[in-house]
Amino acid sequence: MSSITERSQRGQALAIFSISLTAILSVAALAFDGGMMMLERRDQQNAADAAAIAAARYIKTDMDKAKSAAISVAAANGFVNGVNSQVVKVNIPPKSGRYAGDPDYVEIDIRSTRPSVFAGIMGVASWPVSARAVGTDTEAFGGSFSILALDPSMCDAMLLSGNGTLTVYGNI
Repeated sequence: MSSITERSQRGQALAIFSISLTAILSVAALAFDGGMMMLERRDQQNAADAAAIAAARYIKTDMDKAKSAAISVAAANGFVNGVNSQVVKVNIPPKSGRYAGDPDYVEIDIRSTRPSVFAGIMGVASWPVSARAVGTDTEAFGGSFSILALDPSMCDAMLLSGNGTLTVYGNI
């Protein structure tokens, strides 16, 4: 009688293993692909922020130079419009958000599609990733800060040593 029971339970280990393997692959897809997507998003945000700062320098004097500076800085950070499904848009004035339509602001929008690794097994071939930054060259935010350290005790925000001279035209 025990031999019949043992033979009927032999396939259970295989069924449990296949269900467990599917769950493990799902968690691996979420962890690995999700982490890579977040890294890509952070890289895009850094590039968009830097491009917005570069464009803001010229926003009041030369719109073409502002757009050129933004595109150049985005490219230097690895994001080139039309390459590897990447889209880099420079909008002066911004087309969305709080400063939409204000000609004193520039909007940088970087988008791409990142291929998935493990999630492709489950049918998710790629992930859309995007970042947006807005910049301006104005003192509208109050205070004329030349050097601003939000929490100088947390890191070396500014470290001066030696016998040099530091001239700052503004507040520290």
